[in-house]
Amino acid sequence: MRTRCLAIAVLLALAACSQSSGSDDPLVETASNLKNIESGTMTMSVTIAGKGGSTDDEVGFQLSGPFALPDEGALPLADLQYTQTRGADETIGRFIADGENAFVEVDGQAYVLPDDQTETFIGGPEAGEGDDILSSLDVSDWVEDPQISSDEDLNGEKVDKITGDLNVVEALNDLMSAAQSAGALDSFTPVEGEDRDQLESAVESASIEVLTGAEDRLLRRLVVEIDLGVPEDGEISGALAGLLDASFSFDLTIEKPNEDVEVSTPSDALPLDQLGT
Repeated sequence: MRTRCLAIAVLLALAACSQSSGSDDPLVETASNLKNIESGTMTMSVTIAGKGGSTDDEVGFQLSGPFALPDEGALPLADLQYTQTRGADETIGRFIADGENAFVEVDGQAYVLPDDQTETFIGGPEAGEGDDILSSLDVSDWVEDPQISSDEDLNGEKVDKITGDLNVVEALNDLMSAAQSAGALDSFTPVEGEDRDQLESAVESASIEVLTGAEDRLLRRLVVEIDLGVPEDGEISGALAGLLDASFSFDLTIEKPNEDVEVSTPSDALPLDQLGT
């Protein structure tokens, strides 16, 4: 349930990703414009795989579907299919919100979420106000020596591709902080000092690719790939220890940003307390 909530929180927190505007830098503009994405169809996946070659060492999730961020006092519109994996085990489900109620679907049966489980998804006086799940996320700080390739194409749309050297520490600090804010981690202390040096020494390869609308500078895709080995002294403290000697990937795509979406309310939903009975 925690991983699922993180994925949904990432979606809802797009409006909170506000940074300084007015720059002619495409990467900074794209980061600043995250707050302007109010709807679309998204696909997000996170995978952590050990380097032993066994699928038992792989964990991750994928989330996909249409969404529209909430108005004040309302729930969002969303119809999101999710798949969570841990080794050979796989959990498949669905999160639905119609603006008034929220539901989870398990094995084809929908259940209504009680109010105490939907409060964090309700819109405030301003989109993102009071919601700091991703307020510290700054993709423009993740890329060093950015290179821009124009006239690329994604699903029939003109986009610019931005690549460069990935600052692994900044990227993982931001992503892990987001996970903590969403409740997917009990705690996370940003990597700094000697641990920062150790993490940097463990990086075997890393890459980042940002696809942004050529005209509107709205994010279309963000891909982060990191391969970590073992630090020079073999140790690192905190939540990132689980990423050592493993590969990490984060892939977020947003199609048709700010276009209208439709979500159907389940007609046979049961109370959540009947799940598993």
